[in-house]
Amino acid sequence: MKREVGALWGTSSRGGPDRFEEQGDQGLSALGGVASANSGSGQHATATVISQRYSDVEAQAESIPGFFQEYSQFECGRFEGIHHAHILSQRAMLCVEATNRSIRKQFHILPGEMRIGFHLNSASSIRCHGNGVELPSGEVSVNLPMTALDMHFANYHGAWITLDFDRVRAMMSMQEEPSALERPGRHQIAGPTACMFREMLAAARQELLDGRSLDPTRVAAFENILFSLAASVVEKALDCDAAARETSRLRRAELLRKACELIDGRLSEGLTMSELCTTIGASRRCLENIFMEAFDVSPYQYVRTMRLNAIRRALLSEENAGISIGDIASRWGVWHLSRFAADYRSLFGELPSESRRLLVKPEGRPRPRGSMDVERRLIASRGVGAPNSATHGSEELP
Repeated sequence: MKREVGALWGTSSRGGPDRFEEQGDQGLSALGGVASANSGSGQHATATVISQRYSDVEAQAESIPGFFQEYSQFECGRFEGIHHAHILSQRAMLCVEATNRSIRKQFHILPGEMRIGFHLNSASSIRCHGNGVELPSGEVSVNLPMTALDMHFANYHGAWITLDFDRVRAMMSMQEEPSALERPGRHQIAGPTACMFREMLAAARQELLDGRSLDPTRVAAFENILFSLAASVVEKALDCDAAARETSRLRRAELLRKACELIDGRLSEGLTMSELCTTIGASRRCLENIFMEAFDVSPYQYVRTMRLNAIRRALLSEENAGISIGDIASRWGVWHLSRFAADYRSLFGELPSESRRLLVKPEGRPRPRGSMDVERRLIASRGVGAPNSATHGSEELP
């Protein structure tokens, strides 16, 4: 069922295709200048809210200037999304996001930064898997610098806060080995600490982060409390008992990571299910269960979905402007173009030719940036909803 993303928000959003102006810096440093410009001080900045509405999954992936992330649409239909950035200073930023389609997000936490994420809605239909591990509605995810994240969201309505990690680390009281804080890692915590963190941000968003002109000292006071509580969250995440409880979940997450890496690296080649299972050391049923838990699709459907997203990126790339849709498709083994077009429209709500026209609209659109060998991920089979009759029942992944 299609959802209207605008109904999820208590703050107003701005329509149109424009987004943040591209800047040369990355992460918090790129957005901190916006807050400073409004207050005259990067350290005591009045909270600034920048809201954007999107009708293209690729455009929403570029919602944070200077920060690369790759979004893949996993649910059929036209895309709608909203992104809010609540900028406190160069050291802290809260982002709130919603989409009307299931999506996959892939990115790395930048050096010197950490991210804490959580659901904004406790409805049973809200689902999130981070690196193959489900994030229940009452938990928060704690992501240390340089952590690679592969997230899948169904009925997406979530938030995260990005913080200067050196300041968080300076406020920690635990006697932890320095190496534990220097290694990339994704952790999840529940209980009073997670609840307190979520409630504090909810209150702050209502009282401080709604775009009103406020005394900068109030924002600075909140930021101090925020970093103190974030330090407690990290300490809890690194607790030995919590790590022990995650052992079985981490094993499944590792299997999913290995499977995705193997499939993503061979999307243009033939790969059998038996070869996949043997290489990563898991049974067919185990793999199917892991993919259903993380992405709500089978391994077969995962391959098709990633290829469809990749071919759309290729069609939107200026490098391929002079290459026909048929040539791009045939380069990757697509032989039934009419079926391919129907499958493409089923997922994205538009034909490949309509996507190609986005490249030459008068207002222009940013050229999608390549990453993770996306040029190898192109559709060669039937759509995401059902197996291809030509391959269903065979060993080879589509």
